[in-house]
Amino acid sequence: MPRHHLARVALAVALTVALAAHTASGTVALRARTPGVYAHAARASAPLHRAAPLVDVRARVHNSLLTPAETFKIMEDEGAKRSLEPFEKLLWKGLAAGMLIGTGGILCSSVGGDIGGGEFFWAEGMGIKRLLFGAFGYPLSIICVAATGSSAFTGNLAFAGAALRSGRATPGGAFQMALATFLGCLMGCVFMGVLTHVCDLPAAIPTIAIAQHKAHLTIAQTIGRGIGGGWLIALAITLATAATKGGGNFADLALAVWFPISTYVICDFEHSLANMFFFTAAILSGGEFETADVVKNLVCSTAGNIIGAGVLVGAFLPWASGPTEIDSRQALLNAYSRLVSTNNAAEEELCGIEDEQCMEESIALEVKKAELIQVAAAAGYGGSGKSGKNKYKKN
Repeated sequence: MPRHHLARVALAVALTVALAAHTASGTVALRARTPGVYAHAARASAPLHRAAPLVDVRARVHNSLLTPAETFKIMEDEGAKRSLEPFEKLLWKGLAAGMLIGTGGILCSSVGGDIGGGEFFWAEGMGIKRLLFGAFGYPLSIICVAATGSSAFTGNLAFAGAALRSGRATPGGAFQMALATFLGCLMGCVFMGVLTHVCDLPAAIPTIAIAQHKAHLTIAQTIGRGIGGGWLIALAITLATAATKGGGNFADLALAVWFPISTYVICDFEHSLANMFFFTAAILSGGEFETADVVKNLVCSTAGNIIGAGVLVGAFLPWASGPTEIDSRQALLNAYSRLVSTNNAAEEELCGIEDEQCMEESIALEVKKAELIQVAAAAGYGGSGKSGKNKYKKN
């Protein structure tokens, strides 16, 4: 293997190790700073000399994975919310997501897609190359999409499917959400493909072989691989929802996304958005393609992604494991219970502390509690409404 390829791989591995070490050191420092967050017994036996940051109090209460019913309920809510967003906003959020997906394409083409040795990563016996191709690139894209609030087409298919199944979104609203983010992602991926060629990045030439490999797939192969790709990408969004909405941190988000996304790439499944980048960069870099082959791949991979993400993850999984009416009410009460626990823990930590910022955060928690009480009442629970105390019982 040429030395410059080895150097590139070594640099990528070093960066990953450095990031892991930084995350670990941050966790150790957090534990040293706030022992009460991680050791309830020690905290009970020893008084606090200063109040821990309120975010750490929340972490102690919320740091747990959501149940499947709670996760799919959140996905239904998110799908309903996004289906009501203006077309222009969805378009721009899709553009940002497309640029992030193109960035992942550049990275994976520069590392796993540019290793010498004759055979490309999809050939038999090239498992290590596939591992590198999947480990560095698209996990970064989806992590950034989730962390920045961008709106990618494939993830929105899952949200739309969940909202449609539960009746929380109309077909027209779901279609607008999917169309706007598809067009936005198309523009973002094409832009990054043009940038790859104009800047003559190391990824430019490897994209030619990658795109040619995709163009030679049959219709059945492309649709089938698109189903697998949509399935795994939507699962990544589902796991990210379960981790982050349950009070997880960035490390939880990264792990939730990395495994399914790297699996989709390593297994050579298809993703229509990624293919938009590869074909753009490959054509501009000198690759020769039949227009019919490019159109065939994009149409069939998109169809497969719709089935895998929108139908299997968005509709089927919530139907099989998602919230029933009773589960939805229980999830609401669980959320209220966690919020009350957070508020009580915060008040305990803030007891006797004359700190304006802490007081403001405590008030904000009370406001959130009041809002959740109103939502619970609308969902079929009522309270006495006296003295600020709410006793929930089914109406």
